[in-house]
Amino acid sequence: MLIIDCPTHWNSTYEMSVEAYRVKDAFPIFKEGEPLYRYCPALGDWKRVMDVIDILEVFYEATHVIYGVDYPTSNVYLVVIWRVKHVLNEKENHVDEFIRVMIRKMKENFDKYWGDCNLLMAIGAILDPRFKMRLVDFAFSKIYSEVDARTNVMKVRDALYNLFFEYVEVDHARFRNGTILERSSTSTNSVSKGKLVSSSIMMFDLYLDTVEVHGPLKSDLDVYLEEGVLEVKMGM
Repeated sequence: MLIIDCPTHWNSTYEMSVEAYRVKDAFPIFKEGEPLYRYCPALGDWKRVMDVIDILEVFYEATHVIYGVDYPTSNVYLVVIWRVKHVLNEKENHVDEFIRVMIRKMKENFDKYWGDCNLLMAIGAILDPRFKMRLVDFAFSKIYSEVDARTNVMKVRDALYNLFFEYVEVDHARFRNGTILERSSTSTNSVSKGKLVSSSIMMFDLYLDTVEVHGPLKSDLDVYLEEGVLEVKMGM
């Protein structure tokens, strides 16, 4: 049974084309028994169907990765998006004019939705230890021009570090507030050191919090990005 195509959904076009190609030998047989049947595909038509299937397959798989699961997959969005653009770039100079026109329209739609850098998608990929910044560098080189790729990579890196330092500041503030409460409780209950010494040390500690650089020269984010990616064999 052939799947009915829906002009606004590429997935249905893909499914219909795959099913039609699977039963392509039935069309000539049907033509022999039905004189009014005038649309039997020729060999050249089936070659074009296969070309369309090759192109739409990546869209079909990308749709299922993004929408076809019940759990978050934002870390792999960039993986499928760059692959879509790569296929479009490969096919834009196809020998068949019909395919070239189709690809041109598809690229216009792609650039409309993905022309601007998607920070959420990029950061989601970076936080996956299999990808980190290496996937962003690689994927952006496929999606954008050389100049736009460099610009968008820097935009992602800046956004990532801004987000990281926001969390660092929140964590440091929480640590300082907790330390002040602890020191206040200790100075109130302790009589061994004396009120003057305890309060002086506490004031000095508060001063240190404002001038000292806490932690290593390299942030945890620097260390994470500089480490190698986690290599995972296919199928594991």
